[in-house]
Amino acid sequence: MLKADIKVYKNVDIGKYSKLTGYLESQSKGIQAKKAVVLDSMQIEECFTKAWDKEHLMIKVALIVSGVCRCCELTN
Repeated sequence: MLKADIKVYKNVDIGKYSKLTGYLESQSKGIQAKKAVVLDSMQIEECFTKAWDKEHLMIKVALIVSGVCRCCELTN
């Protein structure tokens, strides 16, 4: 990730610097990426049934647009 960021923002390919690449790999041992929170179907259904349209309409639209929920699930 760092290698790609440096390539994009600074236009420097650090792949040819073998000592730097080895150092960065040794420093990244034990670091774990954070995983995204995943909603299950019960949580999504609860959001649609209990959330008011005036306050949570954008969340409902985002769930539909992202493909998590279909429009027919809202009406049923």
